[in-house]
Amino acid sequence: MIHPDSDTLEKFFDRELSDEQHVSVERHVAICSECRDILVGLQMTRTLLESSPLPTQSESFVHSVMEKVRDSEHQRFAFQIRNFFEQWGFQAGGLAFAALLICLSLFRSDSLTATDEMLTYRQVELEALDSFESQFTLSTVLGVYSDSEDSL
Repeated sequence: MIHPDSDTLEKFFDRELSDEQHVSVERHVAICSECRDILVGLQMTRTLLESSPLPTQSESFVHSVMEKVRDSEHQRFAFQIRNFFEQWGFQAGGLAFAALLICLSLFRSDSLTATDEMLTYRQVELEALDSFESQFTLSTVLGVYSDSEDSL
């Protein structure tokens, strides 16, 4: 006689077999006392487990276990962050440095342009002043001054 394996008997007991398999095992168990004894043992085990009280733990035990769970979660998060920076930190740092250099070069370029424009404007002022001074010598200015006193 071919007996069903223990896994099949457990699935039969838990009603997890297909209808066809269930009927086949049921016929076998009806004529096989050995398999019936296994099913009786499964039933006794289930009854014992269901009637046993659930274990209770002290509040301090639950608290210490939960602390360890939180610590392990923090450690896992810290590991993930560290791993991210190890993988991408150099690339991100390099990109940030490149962006900084670009911003500085743009700022420097703008400030040089503004400085160049200021220098050019100052040069035009100086040239105009030189031109003005060359047109009005000291004697011309003094003559204009003396002419204005005479008219008074």
